[in-house]
Amino acid sequence: MRAEAVRLFDAAIAAVEPASLVARHLVRHPDGGGLVAPDGSLWRWLAPTLVVGAGKAAARMAAGCEQVLGPDNVCGEVVVADGCGVPLQAVHVSEAGHPLPDERGEAAAHRIVERIGAHRQGGILCLVGGGASSLLVYPRAPVTLADKIHTTELLLACGAAIEELNTVRKHLSEVKGGGLLRRTPLAITSLILSDVIGDDPGAIVNRWDDPSVRSLRSDLLADLHDHLPPRRTPRLERGAPV
Repeated sequence: MRAEAVRLFDAAIAAVEPASLVARHLVRHPDGGGLVAPDGSLWRWLAPTLVVGAGKAAARMAAGCEQVLGPDNVCGEVVVADGCGVPLQAVHVSEAGHPLPDERGEAAAHRIVERIGAHRQGGILCLVGGGASSLLVYPRAPVTLADKIHTTELLLACGAAIEELNTVRKHLSEVKGGGLLRRTPLAITSLILSDVIGDDPGAIVNRWDDPSVRSLRSDLLADLHDHLPPRRTPRLERGAPV
């Protein structure tokens, strides 16, 4: 019975291995790459492919991209939590703080934004997974990194739901809530690795390619008012996308 349980456990882990999951949905064609959508349709883009992303599994997801598309046809950067990096040939891997953001995540976010702005032809593949909202941090002025760290600490301490935490992050960020879409005229194709029941994108990660912004419940907003400096609260009140 023990051997059977171990076999089932190993099979379950193998089935959700990030590199294999990504490779299963990508295809390579002579002019570039493509993504097989859930309905069976194929979304195609021309080479070269810029791979960007964040999340604890982002490096292993990027490994799947290199495996299918070929390291000569991809470039880019992903940011992962400490200890989650894996060696890649063409995509740079950075490590940063989680669940509290840090200077390394902020620096990685700036580099990724610069890469997207400089990518004028080809496709952009965005890899997102659990932990990305903390790992890719780009405060929108006048908000600072210290402000975002303090805000995250307050939300974690008061028991805010992950959806509420991500809503606040969208209001204070330059890249979340669709911020990356405004950095390039090219289409961005996203692969999202879900680690939550129901697969709600707002709970998985604070997507940079999704412009929707949810409102905050009044009691949480009031509590934040009592603890945050004035420069941060107007964005939370307006409920406007970044």
